[in-house]
Parts: sequence; structure tokens; C-alpha cells
Amino acid sequence: MTANITADRTGAAPVEQLVDALGGEFGPLKAFRPYKDVRFSADKRPYKDHFGLVSADQSGTAYYLQVSQHGLTLAGGLYQPEREQLARFREIVDDNSLVGDLEVTLDEVGAHGFAIMVRMSSRRLLAA
Repeated sequence: MTANITADRTGAAPVEQLVDALGGEFGPLKAFRPYKDVRFSADKRPYKDHFGLVSADQSGTAYYLQVSQHGLTLAGGLYQPEREQLARFREIVDDNSLVGDLEVTLDEVGAHGFAIMVRMSSRRLLAA
């Protein structure tokens, strides 16, 4: 019962409604909620203070949505691509005739008020 009260206080009900509404289009969604294991910490603030939803299909296409006090984050990508998929992606990114100039495109999107965040692990890129 305590977990349900806590979840209700953190706004889980609207997130569950969103999962129901989006599930038909994006497939099964996994929801992440604010979290803080306060048993061993003097600081009781949550270290995860946002809700997140993620969906990935058999091809590895992944969609992510995050809602927090700071705003809304939408992301997409390819989760654990096959070696051939990754090689093809790198070919496309390297060929400006296929995708245009990525920096120019990002500048244009930024000029329309969107914040572009790129999080890449160089270790993972080199290992792939």
C-alpha cells in the first residue's frame, strides 16, 4: 500500500494513462519513475527525479520520452545494432551527399528553439 501511495504522490497515474494511450502505436512501453532509496542516505531528495518511457521493437528501433520539472525530452535511436547495421549507419553519416551537412541541420533545428543533446560513449563507439 505504501508503494501505491508514493507512486500516486509522484504522478504515476497520468504516466500510466500515457502508457495506455501510446502503447498501441509504439508497442509495449517500459515506464521508469522517480526513485530514491532513502534507507542509507541523509539526503532524502530523489536522485532520479523524472518519469521515463522506453519502447524498442525487434529491429532495435528505440523510442524514449522523459518528463521532469525541467521539461520534455524525446529521443530515438537504434539499440544494440547488428554489425552490418552499424557499418551502414556510419557510411551514411560520413557521406554528406546522402544526409547533408549534419552541423548545418543541427544549427537549423536549434534556431527553431530545440535543444540538441548528443550523448555518446567514445568507448562504445570504438568497441563497436
